[in-house]
Amino acid sequence: MPIISLVQRGATMASDAGFAMRLAAKRQRRAADEAEKPLQSYRDEELRRMKLNFYGFDPSYHVARYNFIHKVPKSRTPLTIAGHRSRRAPDRPVGMAVPS
Repeated sequence: MPIISLVQRGATMASDAGFAMRLAAKRQRRAADEAEKPLQSYRDEELRRMKLNFYGFDPSYHVARYNFIHKVPKSRTPLTIAGHRSRRAPDRPVGMAVPS
């Protein structure tokens, strides 16, 4: 899509009579979400999880980081990419649940 048509589309959307109402409703939802759980809480949770990655007992992050930095190739292609290597039934795609 050319840039000019994007600019025209944006201008058309902004001049729409319902735009101001939709924007006000979005601001209200955002304020309600922020009152329920502030954005800083999400940031703090993410930092706690990151700290576990860096300093927790599971070394997989450090192994993955080392392999990435040193360009160590994977020992095998993940089955999500190479589904033909799966031992599943040939008529069932990878990730499909087994009927019970």
